[in-house]
This record gives sequence, structure tokens and C-alpha cells, in this order.
Amino acid sequence: MDRELLMNSEELTRFVDEVVRSHELATGLKPLESHKEIIAYARSKGFVFNQNEWNAYFERDFSQLSDSIQQKVLAAQTSHWSWAFRQLSAWRAMLMEGADTSYS
Repeated sequence: MDRELLMNSEELTRFVDEVVRSHELATGLKPLESHKEIIAYARSKGFVFNQNEWNAYFERDFSQLSDSIQQKVLAAQTSHWSWAFRQLSAWRAMLMEGADTSYS
């Protein structure tokens, strides 16, 4: 892995971790409706990584989920405030119990 890609991957991991730590950063995820919007939001907050890095991170995380959780992630409506939180395990863990029972 070349140095630039490794640095950007570290930025992505740092962004994911900072969303968990920072209420303000996490709140900014609520209106997002696509992976491209998540990437753009991260960039606006000073975290620089590209679509390929995001895709690899998301796919690695997604592949470790049970089939039932994968189906919930895929079924989540992008217009629901919790959609972005459902995209990664670290963020999904931030949702209160019962938040996954309604996507409206």
C-alpha cells in the first residue's frame, strides 16, 4: 500500500472514530442520504479520503455483519435521519435500542 493511500485510510478511520466521540460531528450525519454525501461531509470537516477508500471500508465492515443486519442496512430509507449511522458498525452502535424498528 503506498504512503498516500495509507494516510488517507488513516484519515477515514480517524473520521469514523471522531464521529463516535463528537456529538457535533455525529449530528452532522443526520441529513446525509448517500455515501458520497458522507465523504463530502467528512472533507468539509477536514478529513480527506476518497470514494474507493470509503467503499473498501464500508464493504469490509458490511461483510462482517450477519445476514439479518445486512438486510436492515440495505432496507434503511435514505431519508430517515438515522440512515448514515446505519452504514458502519461503529456508528450503528451509537443508535438507541429500538431505533431500528422504524425507518419512516
